[in-house]
Amino acid sequence: MLGKLLSADTVSIKGNNITVLGDKFSYIDLTQDFPSVRDKEIFISSQWDESYEYDLISNLLPMIPERLYELLKIGYWGSSEIGRRGVTVQSFSNGICSLFRQDPTQINESMGLYSSDRTDNKVENKIYSFSRKVTNWGLSEINSHEAMYEQKRVNVLFVFISPRKLNEKEEGKLKGLLDRDPDYCTGVKEGWSILFTGMNEQNLVIKAGIQSRANMVKELTDSFWKEYKEHSFWFADGTVMKQL
Repeated sequence: MLGKLLSADTVSIKGNNITVLGDKFSYIDLTQDFPSVRDKEIFISSQWDESYEYDLISNLLPMIPERLYELLKIGYWGSSEIGRRGVTVQSFSNGICSLFRQDPTQINESMGLYSSDRTDNKVENKIYSFSRKVTNWGLSEINSHEAMYEQKRVNVLFVFISPRKLNEKEEGKLKGLLDRDPDYCTGVKEGWSILFTGMNEQNLVIKAGIQSRANMVKELTDSFWKEYKEHSFWFADGTVMKQL
C-alpha cells in the first residue's frame, strides 16, 4: 500500500475518505531506507480539505498536506524525496517524526509532551503516567538554517494528536481524574491541539480538543512577542502568525 501511495498521481483526503488515483503504480524498494532500527519516517503529500487548519493529524499519518510536504523538502535536517509523492525525514526524539508514536495519554496542557518507547507497550495503564518529557522542539525539519537564524523567519507547525481507544483500566483511572484535571481528561478523549513555535520561550502551546489556529495563537504571551519581536512567524500555508 505504501508503494501505491508513493507512486500515485493524486492522494486526496476529505473527512474520513482517502482517495488514491494513478494510471500506473510502481514498485518502490524501501529496504535501504529503513534498516532494522528505524531512524527515518516517510511522509506522503496529499490534497487536504481546505477547512483543515492542521498541518499534521496523527491518525492520518503518513499522509500530510502538500503545504507541509513542501516545507519538509527545505528543512536543514536530512530529508530526501522518495517516489513521486514521498519524503523521508530523519527521526529523533524531539522531532516531527516522533509524532508517529505520540500517545495522547502522554500529553498535558501544563506539563508538556512525554514520549513512549517500545517497552511501554507492555504497560496496561498509561493514564497520568509521565516519565520522559520531550522538550526543545526546534522544527529544523521545516526551516532552513539561513531563514531561521539569519533572516529570523520561522515556520511554525500546527498539529492534532488524535485520541485512541482506552482499555478498561485506563477508562477507570481517567474517570477518577475528572475533578482533578478535567482538561487532561478532555484531551485524552477528544485529542490534543498543539502549536509548535520552535522558540525557546513558549516552545509549544497545548490545548485539549479541536481548536482553531487563532485560539492557539491567543495563548502566546506578551512576553513571547516581545522576546521575538525581530522574528516573523509563518504557518505552513503562507499565512503570517501575528499577535492576537
